[in-house]
Amino acid sequence: EAVTFVKTARKLRVLNAIHRPSIGWAMTASQFDSVSPKGVVARLMASGKPSLASSVSEYLKLGRKVRDYARAMKAAAFVGSCSTLSCANDTMSRRLISMTDSQIAEEAIKIIKGAENGKGDIPRKGEPNLTPPSPGIYASVALAAHRARR
Repeated sequence: EAVTFVKTARKLRVLNAIHRPSIGWAMTASQFDSVSPKGVVARLMASGKPSLASSVSEYLKLGRKVRDYARAMKAAAFVGSCSTLSCANDTMSRRLISMTDSQIAEEAIKIIKGAENGKGDIPRKGEPNLTPPSPGIYASVALAAHRARR
């Protein structure tokens, strides 16, 4: 009974997150179930919301490959945004533009490893301490860097 409550609460939090005006999805719980959590993450990535997709995959504790892929897409979006930010008005945008290629690479690696929030050094329950990322996870980041000419 407690497990069902936790799963339902997590589902509702995700539904509320994707219903925000910045995302703009209206989805019922039965639609969420028919699409599946992995499908929602895939749709978020396809619609250009890799950061939310990564957060949702971590929050719902989806499979390792799904989490790795979502983090790789988030890192690729970060790498691409560092060079495409033109007419930067805010301080964060100016900082991203002024980053060197090695600083961008270090930040992308932190995102891939899940260390951007300081949680990358803490092993997950049931996982070994030094679990390498899934094979090919850096390919999307390298492709984004190539496209951004960095």
